[in-house]
Amino acid sequence: MNINERIEYLRKKGLEKGTSYRWYKKWWAISLFLIIGGFLVYVFAFLFLFFRFKANPSEAELAKQLINTENIINTTSSENEAIKKIIENQGNYYLGSDNSQYTLVVFSDFACSYCKKTSEVIALLTVKYGDKIKIIVRDYPIISEDSTDLAMGAWCAGEQGKYWPMYYKLFELQNTFSVDDLSLIAIEAGVTDISKFSDCLINEKYLNNIKKDFSDGQYLEIKGTPNWYINGIKISSGYISFDNWVTLLDKILK
Repeated sequence: MNINERIEYLRKKGLEKGTSYRWYKKWWAISLFLIIGGFLVYVFAFLFLFFRFKANPSEAELAKQLINTENIINTTSSENEAIKKIIENQGNYYLGSDNSQYTLVVFSDFACSYCKKTSEVIALLTVKYGDKIKIIVRDYPIISEDSTDLAMGAWCAGEQGKYWPMYYKLFELQNTFSVDDLSLIAIEAGVTDISKFSDCLINEKYLNNIKKDFSDGQYLEIKGTPNWYINGIKISSGYISFDNWVTLLDKILK
């Protein structure tokens, strides 16, 4: 083999080698990589959401509502109005405006740790949205044998215009007092006529109100607290963070 033949032989070998090494640059290989990459991203995203929602069921329920916000926005059917009346009730304490387009209802228990966190969220939502929403608190005393007495303390304080100060005091001091201390807590909440407050507790003046809340919760098949509704649509069985509420409310308030 002379020098020219040798050069030509090596040139061809180099071309063949380069071609075999550069298969990944061909269009079909690039397309294949993109398809596989997209599939893997989808799988990892699905697994991430699956385990996140499994650990936080309330986020899963909220995610469904974010997808189907029209269920909340279009709540004028006669069927929905009937269930709304049960959920929203009349006479419970609330924050916000009667003229708001959206009414949030929470079934809560003063002995529930997640309800304590929820009370903080309620305060933040009230500050952020003001009269754009109405938040109604209803009692669902199932956590402790003292739950009904705690709810009674809030109602009796409300008789003197101190429901919300008492509401937040009860959650602030959760698990640090007994029901015998309710009068002392009422004083901290600003209740001035302690004799009237004590009579209210002893006579269980608002027991029927609390029983009505509980009965409605049973009808709605509530299993635990907190439980949230908007305009008669169930949102969550469990705690919802402030950020998740903002995501949902900003969307429907538009």
